[in-house]
Amino acid sequence: MNTKNLKTERNKKIFKKLFAVTQNERGAALVMAVLFLVLLALLIPPIIQRTTLDTKQTKTYVAEKEAFYLADAALEHAKSEAKQVNFNEFLDGNATQTFVNINSGSTFVWDTVTYSDQAFGNGAYYVRMYNNDEDGNGLFDDTIDDDDLVYLDSWGILGNTVKHVQSFVRKKNANPSDFPAAVTLVGPTSSVHGQGAAYDVTGDAVDMNGDPDASCADTPGVSTESTAGNTAVTGNTSGITGVNGGDDVTHGQNTFTYEDALDLYNSLQPDATNITSGGTQTIINSNVIGTVANPTVTYISNDAKINGNVTGSGILIVDGDLDISGNLEFDGIIIIGACPTCTGELKGTGNATIRGAMVSGNGVSGAANFTGSSSISYSCESILNVASAFSNTFKVLNWNEIDS
Repeated sequence: MNTKNLKTERNKKIFKKLFAVTQNERGAALVMAVLFLVLLALLIPPIIQRTTLDTKQTKTYVAEKEAFYLADAALEHAKSEAKQVNFNEFLDGNATQTFVNINSGSTFVWDTVTYSDQAFGNGAYYVRMYNNDEDGNGLFDDTIDDDDLVYLDSWGILGNTVKHVQSFVRKKNANPSDFPAAVTLVGPTSSVHGQGAAYDVTGDAVDMNGDPDASCADTPGVSTESTAGNTAVTGNTSGITGVNGGDDVTHGQNTFTYEDALDLYNSLQPDATNITSGGTQTIINSNVIGTVANPTVTYISNDAKINGNVTGSGILIVDGDLDISGNLEFDGIIIIGACPTCTGELKGTGNATIRGAMVSGNGVSGAANFTGSSSISYSCESILNVASAFSNTFKVLNWNEIDS
């Protein structure tokens, strides 16, 4: 056989071997492809199941977050409301103790307690205020706040998802029941003087229009912390009237002592919005020291004289003497001489018209001299109206997310 034929035979053998290998590889690839498809078919259901589970978990997470934000929004709403009002406005004897001011109609009951509703976003929130256990009976049912501490409780609800958040808050409040009279003198000794017969100091309650207020309990015209033996009552006191009739000056009260006056002073003076300092301050010529719609805390660090026509609403704090000779019309609370180093007193009342409560005195003595044709009346409505002036004393002491 020639060389050419030998090469041809050799090439044929090589080709057959290569073809056999290729055929074997195609078979293996086919087997591998079938195995891969089987494996893929086995993996697809758990992958779909896991994907479905992840989607559900994501939806649950989003819903829980939204419900939490709803509950938190409720607290923010409640805090903004609570800053502006006296706590007792929401602890008004209603067993449900709901925030009626943000009630849009429906309610939510949890643990026999009703929460008022506010639609928000895709869900709703529910909020209420309730008192802490002031009397130690294990219940949170007191409807009169005596320690400036309350709980704000809220729920955020989105479909079937619920979140519950709670805050413990504090805000200095002025309750009408804190003040035992239209004019309260604090300190171990006191002096009350009536000059003339044209003035009128009365504990017979009035509203902010000066009309009788049957919803507000009458008080004495003047009440002193000092005993009768340590109180000098001079001049014509027939203009002092109240729950006890004429010449209504009572003694030895302990409802509002100098310590209470100092506590009120310390709570408000640092956050005063109108501040004057220096020598004797004279307020004249149509000055406005707060309004009924926007009561303010006005602080005068020395003696103060009020002449001309002055109007105001809120809280007036005078470290020294307050001498009124003009036409002051004021709704709210006036605190005279309460700072630890003050010796101020009410020197005169001029032609003032004051509705609310006045406090004069310090740790040594309290004094009031009633003059002119003034009218000083006890008013629950005026006292409650100044609640927003305490807004800067609002503090969140504790915050918790509660398992529902």
